[in-house]
Amino acid sequence: MVSAPAIETIEDAAEAAREGPPVRFRINAPVSDEQLAQWAGRFELWFEDGEEGEIIITGPPGGLASDHTSEIVADMIFWSRGRGGGRARESQRGFDPPLGRRWVPDASWVSEETLAKLTEAQKRRPFWPVAPDFVLEVVSPSQQLSKQQEKMRGWIAAEVRLGMLISPDDELVELYRADGSVETFHRPDAVSCDPVMPGFTMTFERIWR
Repeated sequence: MVSAPAIETIEDAAEAAREGPPVRFRINAPVSDEQLAQWAGRFELWFEDGEEGEIIITGPPGGLASDHTSEIVADMIFWSRGRGGGRARESQRGFDPPLGRRWVPDASWVSEETLAKLTEAQKRRPFWPVAPDFVLEVVSPSQQLSKQQEKMRGWIAAEVRLGMLISPDDELVELYRADGSVETFHRPDAVSCDPVMPGFTMTFERIWR
């Protein structure tokens, strides 16, 4: 992730993020949910909260990382529409949990119980004011594994019940649980998401091929 003093405008920051690693852009005025969503739509990039007074701009994963995420989300949606219930989504949905920051996971699942906490007006907001029950992050070639691991710990601190981090280049899967424990797998065939997502097992043969 880069932080470039020479970048003075949001347009410059967006262009830098599109061509390289994520960019931290310092901004001195409060930024609304709607403004972050407008920038995301305008530049077709991800806009999230960084440290106080800054936003993080990330380019689209592209290539195999995008393919991996799409395949996994398809499995999640199939499961949620059948046994799981709730709502599984790819990265178009952001979250603003009470104990966290405004972040956009690569994929997420929200249980029926968590959905019931949202009003209809809140469901129309670009960032839902709840912690998703499950988040998935896939490390793209432009991202650092350590930064994504830090983000996963942030998700758990925000009361996400289960988080999965996949690094295709490292052939690594990490499972982050609500109690703070982290389980590491090297090139696994499958990883169970029980009991948070009952009966759902993530398979990886298409990712390691």
